Amino acid sequence: MYYNPLFNISDINHGLHRRVRALDQIRELRLQLYSLKDFVQTCRHCNSLWMDFEKHPSYLLKEIDTYSVCDLVQMKSGEMAAKLKKLVQEALNHINHCEV
Repeated sequence: MYYNPLFNISDINHGLHRRVRALDQIRELRLQLYSLKDFVQTCRHCNSLWMDFEKHPSYLLKEIDTYSVCDLVQMKSGEMAAKLKKLVQEALNHINHCEV
């Protein structure tokens, strides 16, 4: 149950993102990853980066407002923001410097 994506924040409280800075930051990072994943997935030069994407639960990239208890704990500690920021930065660097 700890790892199951049970909470859709928009369904619980639509305005919660505006009130909780960490939640807003994570949501923004997840939106960026959602937009970047198709580029990363289709590029033949970034298999290792795509493997990093796949290490995360699929709902993080598909269901922007869905969270597990584990996600909420990691958000509170700052661990989730650090992981997602790193992934966004790596994807942007690849897209900006890719030969294809």
